[in-house]
Amino acid sequence: MTTSSNDLYSNISSKLKSSSIIGRKIIYFESLSSTQDQLKELSKTNEEGLIIVAGNLTQARGRFGRKFYTNTGGLYFSILLKPQLDLSESRIITLAASISLAESIYILTNLKSSVKWPNDLLLNGLKFSGILSEVYTVNDSNYLLLGIGINVNFPKNKLPSIIQSSSTTLKDVYGKNLSKIDLLSEFLKNFNKMYISLKKKNKSELLKKWVCWDDNIGKQVSFSVDSLTYYGQILGINTNGELLLNVNGDIMNFSSGELRFVE
Repeated sequence: MTTSSNDLYSNISSKLKSSSIIGRKIIYFESLSSTQDQLKELSKTNEEGLIIVAGNLTQARGRFGRKFYTNTGGLYFSILLKPQLDLSESRIITLAASISLAESIYILTNLKSSVKWPNDLLLNGLKFSGILSEVYTVNDSNYLLLGIGINVNFPKNKLPSIIQSSSTTLKDVYGKNLSKIDLLSEFLKNFNKMYISLKKKNKSELLKKWVCWDDNIGKQVSFSVDSLTYYGQILGINTNGELLLNVNGDIMNFSSGELRFVE
């Protein structure tokens, strides 16, 4: 008897530790317009940690409302979080997800990826994953929808030509397919640990790990925010998860904006 995709993803939940918050319930859809939108519909009647997974997305979006390109070989899911943190601290959770994914890929493939503030993962300097965090409030309760898209089991040439020069896929770098079930399982193990620490207001582990996984520290970049562009050197992040830049000798921190590398 063939096991359905829904059953395969649901089985991940049974293997999590009893202390886990994220992934106790996982719902799989063959196709959705957006896992974020589907999760928002279900968020009012479900507990924290619910995950929506889709085999295909037709209207996926990234930061600033940009189109996020998908393929049936990718892994796309959204997580419902109720962190009881200030809205300004939601970026910390995005960074924790980035680190957890980088750790998971290393464990499964021995590939060392790099996190890029605030929401991307890179392999050989090329993007293969993006994370979208969206916050909304219902009855004075803050909900965080964390959407994650990963280019897993398809070649780079299946991506639109407009982004091929700046993007890659795990299959292109790893050379073979990777079980999406194993990847999500490993990610949930790592992310649950970090998320529980953050809910206890413990950021020390995240800050140490960010330095290990951010290969971009020291690089020259341009940074655009509020119609202004700054040029400087990446120094890392502060305790609030804000980007630190050395701009002509002045250390500046940014909570949002567009980061680009300068050749």
